[in-house]
Amino acid sequence: MRKIRSILCALLLTLSLSASPALAAAVTVHGGGGLEALGEGEYISDMAEGGGTLYFMASEDKIIAVPVDGTGSAVVYTPDMVGAGLHFLKMEPAASGGLWVTLEDRPNVDADRRVVLFRDGQVAAQQASANRAGLSAEGAVWEEESQLVCWDGVQLTRCALPVDPTQASEPVLWNGRPCFEEWGDTGRVLALLPGGGTETLFSLPEGVRFAKASLFTGGGALYLSYCTEAGGRRTARISDGAQLCDRYYSVQRARLQPDGAVQLAVTGDFGNTAGYNQVSIIQDSVTERSIGEYLAAAEVEIPETGEDGLPSGWRYRDSQGNQWIYSGKTGVKKGAAAVSKVTPDGTAVSFTAQAPSGFALYHRGAAVSFDVEPYITDTGFTMVPVRGAAYLLNADITWDGAAQTVTVRQGEHELVLTIGSAEAAVDGAPVPLGTPAVITGGRTMLPLRFLTEALGGTIRWENGAVYID
Repeated sequence: MRKIRSILCALLLTLSLSASPALAAAVTVHGGGGLEALGEGEYISDMAEGGGTLYFMASEDKIIAVPVDGTGSAVVYTPDMVGAGLHFLKMEPAASGGLWVTLEDRPNVDADRRVVLFRDGQVAAQQASANRAGLSAEGAVWEEESQLVCWDGVQLTRCALPVDPTQASEPVLWNGRPCFEEWGDTGRVLALLPGGGTETLFSLPEGVRFAKASLFTGGGALYLSYCTEAGGRRTARISDGAQLCDRYYSVQRARLQPDGAVQLAVTGDFGNTAGYNQVSIIQDSVTERSIGEYLAAAEVEIPETGEDGLPSGWRYRDSQGNQWIYSGKTGVKKGAAAVSKVTPDGTAVSFTAQAPSGFALYHRGAAVSFDVEPYITDTGFTMVPVRGAAYLLNADITWDGAAQTVTVRQGEHELVLTIGSAEAAVDGAPVPLGTPAVITGGRTMLPLRFLTEALGGTIRWENGAVYID
């Protein structure tokens, strides 16, 4: 039986129950289910998974940790747990458990910058950093005067920077070793060795210089995307020498997904516009998906959907096979849900902090609405979209367009409904529905009480609202 993973403020979209499936919002959860700490108008700017937990960074003001399997309660981390006036910048799940986070109060030379390890709802450790730190599962690294400083949550290790600090890029940690690009005449990528000295991991031909370069890690590998002053472009996995593509990407974030894909958030500036793309690296294959282009100096909403019909935005696939979609800060539509999730069977559910309007239905304490509003028939039956109601009851659905039948499965139970029939087969036995299943607005509608009770739930009316337990 598919478990329902409650997460307040996520936008889930599903395949329509029609002969020609189309993505549309099937369920919207208004408050409750794990992401209830989200406030109205907040957005998800980043997400990651580690140690059985999904981490959602919300508007740089909080991080919400939710069990990926939907069991247990959410934990909320806020900047004021560390210090007044700070906000979140970056996060990375820690190999030892918990979450690495960088914070800052302002992007100035004398900014208060911190690296923090959150674990079990508390600040497990924190350390001031002279500059913005690079994060990995192992810890953090940053430049401090003529040194590189590594921190694993317990011990600080300082290494002399073997080049002019003005010629060194921001460092990254790869397998515990600080790595950086050297600018100037050499065009190298260097790694500091534990006993001192350096190892050259990559070097441009003599006389060729970096014009732009991004060094990043993912899945235990080290990557470099660069262009030269002569116009050459390349993205390579320099940890094993694989040449991936003849493209340069300005990498803002690299995130390893549980399925092994390294997802990159990349940007490009084109005059008065900024382009946002997501690049996916799977083994030696590189694919690119455009999210959109936006005016840099104006508020422009992102498109509602991408070329594949899914909502626009950054995407992340968790270990349960759910695809999460979030727009981040740029172009967020006022009143839109903060994050969306598309389940492996195509069900789409939407979570938002906004109060529902119209028909009031509550499930496990959270208000729920559907893309096709429930209604009451002249004979007193409350009709709801079967896919949305089945999601709330932890059931899976399949649609047979030729036979015009819907099959609902929950564990060992099976319900088969035929459009226009006032009778359903429940575990093979005929059971009256009371009123026929119908298609309204592209959704199969059937009596809520029948579906709820057939799948072992309870339903009650209270003060004009419907409650499913």
